[in-house]
Parts: sequence; structure tokens; C-alpha cells
Amino acid sequence: MKLTKDLLNVAYEFYKEGNSVKDTKEFLEKEYNIYICPETLRKSFRRFGLVRRKNKESITISRRKHIDVEKVLSDYKEVKSIRALARNHKISRGTVRKILVENDMRILDNDEAILISNLKHKKIPFYGDSQDKTYLYGFVLGDVHVFKRSKFTLRAITHTTHRSFVDLFIKEFSKFGKVNSKYRAKKKEWGLFIDLDYKSFSFLEERKKEGLPNWINKNNFVSFLSGFIDADGSVIIRKAGDYFQYVIRVFGQDKKLLNQIKSILEEMGYHPSFYKNFGVGESRNWNGRIIKYNKDYYAMDIYKKEETIKLLSILKLKHEEKIKRKNLALFLYSKGLVKWDDVKKPIRKLRELIQSQILAQ
Repeated sequence: MKLTKDLLNVAYEFYKEGNSVKDTKEFLEKEYNIYICPETLRKSFRRFGLVRRKNKESITISRRKHIDVEKVLSDYKEVKSIRALARNHKISRGTVRKILVENDMRILDNDEAILISNLKHKKIPFYGDSQDKTYLYGFVLGDVHVFKRSKFTLRAITHTTHRSFVDLFIKEFSKFGKVNSKYRAKKKEWGLFIDLDYKSFSFLEERKKEGLPNWINKNNFVSFLSGFIDADGSVIIRKAGDYFQYVIRVFGQDKKLLNQIKSILEEMGYHPSFYKNFGVGESRNWNGRIIKYNKDYYAMDIYKKEETIKLLSILKLKHEEKIKRKNLALFLYSKGLVKWDDVKKPIRKLRELIQSQILAQ
């Protein structure tokens, strides 16, 4: 059979798919019974203006005949790793990179590739406003430990015996990633942690420093204090002789921090007390556990009735137990009750309810 222009175009399309001139010659013999030498075929391409590949390009294609280029490109969209592609397709990383460049694929830099390869769960960057930021900082400062796992990840970790704290931790952090929680039966406590986007949550690392960061001010202080109380503070209604007393208490080992909180509250018109609750080497029994203090432990109370009620009314508490105590205090105050005998039943009932929820699994 004669090599017509139409058949030559068919041969050229076969050639453009990455086949060599020799392969194209064999294709014509097999499919169309046309016998032609490779050199004649080259001349035919040239005569009809069909552009042939340069020698370098031909060598490259011949070496890649075993590679499914389309599969390499689609796999890269999934795995984002040149190393993984090279391993899976049994080709060199250099070849993978050249294929990607030739096909205008954006190649991730090393940091991006490492981040994605280690990312088991999606991490959402922090997107809250100043009030959200200061509440979360107060919450973490109160009872959550944070540390840098990698240049991409900040881990927040804590443990608790209160189911309501578990629920609050999950509520506050689950919008930014996967919260891991596990109940430890032997210790009778919950363990919780989450891996956060380091870049946007790095402000939480400031908890390691003494005192308040300079971005906490009068405009967002109440949000900070709310988070701090939710994590490690108390709303108390306690017996005082024949009467009862409302108390808001925060405590900790950071004397500078508590003094700063005290100073800001004083500027707001409050009169908190400040004292050392436990000294170095002292111990106490807490829920059947002996706790020994290796540092001085301080407490700060708001205890004057009108001031306590005023502060409770503006605090943005989210901890279920503390919201119930706050609401009960505001209710009792609204009724004008002052004697312990008039309030002891609802107070004890609330205590029993909260106690029943501790260690709830």
C-alpha cells in the first residue's frame, strides 16, 4: 500500500503521542501493510512540513515510554509529594519534577509539602476577633498547656474531672480542628488535646511568660477574665454565719499576673483582696488526692456583694457549671435574700447537681 498524505497524517499523530520514528514505521507495517524505512519516513514528515522532535526531546520520550505521564500528573494533585510519586511510579524525583514543570504544574515548596504530608486532620487558622482571642487566651492560661510540635503545629493539651469542662474545650476548639478526648478510668479523668495551626495560634504561647501580654487592655479584659475564670476560677456562694456571701475567685502561682488582674479591677472600681493561699511545701487533700505545692499559690477574691454582682453581670462565662452558679447568684440577689437559711436548699441542690456531673463519661 502506498503512503498517502492521509496515512502520513495518521502516522504523524502516532509519532506525536511520544513514539519514535522507528515505532511509527512498525505501526504502519502492522496496521496498514506499508513498508518504509525510518529515514524515508523522516523525509516524508519534512517534505509535508510535519515538525519532528529534536534529538534531546526524542531521547527524553524514549526514556519515559514506561511512564504514565497523565497518571503522574493526577497523582500529584492528590499526594502533593514528589518523593511519594517517585517511589510509587518507580522513577527518579528529577524526572517527576521535569514532568510537572513541562506540564505547568505548580510545585509545592519543601515546607508546604511537609505540612500536607503530615496533616492527618484539617487545621483551620484562628479567625476570631479581639474578644474571642482574649477569652481563649484566658481559658488556656487558666488550665491548658500549649507547646510547639513543629513549625506548623501548636498542641493544646489538658485534663479534667469535669464533663462540663470537656464540653467547653470541645466547643471552643473543635471549630479549628479535631479535638481528641479520652476518659482515663484509672485516673478518673478526661485527657484532651488538639493540634492547632501554629501561625495563627502562636499568641497562645505567651502563656509561658509572666504577666499579661500587652494586647490585653480595658477593652477586652472582661473577655480575658471570663476565659480565665472558666478554666481555673470559681464562682462561690458560701455560708457566712447566719448570712451568705457571693465570691468570685481566681488563683494561681503567677503572682505578677494576679497582681495585674487586681490592678485592672481596681481601675474599674473594684476592691479585690489578694493573699497567699498555700506556701511552698504545703499540701492539701483534694477529691481524695494529696496535692503538694512546689511553689507559693496565690488567690484573689472579689467578695463585696455589690461589686461581685456587678462583675458577674458583665462576665461572659461559657462554663456550664459556672454559668449555673452565676445565674443562681443573680437570682438570689434579685430576690433580696440575705439569710443562709433562705438560700441553703437551692445552693445545696446545685452543688449536688454539679457533683453528679463530675466524672460523667
